[in-house]
Amino acid sequence: MKLNKYAYFLIVLLLGFTGLRKFLEKKWKIGFVYLFTAGLLGLGWIYDIGISFCALFRSSNEDKNASHSHSAVDIVSEKYMIHCSFDNKTCERCAKLDGKVFNYKDKIVGINFPPFHEGCRCWTSAVLEGYKHSKKSAKNKQGHSILIPTDMSYDEWKKEFMD
Repeated sequence: MKLNKYAYFLIVLLLGFTGLRKFLEKKWKIGFVYLFTAGLLGLGWIYDIGISFCALFRSSNEDKNASHSHSAVDIVSEKYMIHCSFDNKTCERCAKLDGKVFNYKDKIVGINFPPFHEGCRCWTSAVLEGYKHSKKSAKNKQGHSILIPTDMSYDEWKKEFMD
């Protein structure tokens, strides 16, 4: 469910301790935690109020790119790589873009830079010459976290761990 930022703030302010916002976002586990602990003993509720209050003053352009801003590493790199979540919730569009490299100067949000759609969980990393991680996190068929080689594609992971 997509709420405007004012309704979101009111829900968090008035009913945040019940976990209602978490349930609306389909985050069931943390919703029940909030429900049974009065918003993590009020601390999670206060944090959520602060975050939603700040969102009231963020421009719509910042909202679209908030989770995909440049880090210091991104600024020194001319290229970025798209990553998708390796689990059974990843859509076909995001799976096809996993591992693709683009130039920052050609970045177009929604086309070659996340988010690609509502609820998109893709992210980017800077492409640095000569630097490579050896493992990355993924999920297996049972939903447990596993480590896989960094250069494994979504399709390779799906064939090996999900089929």
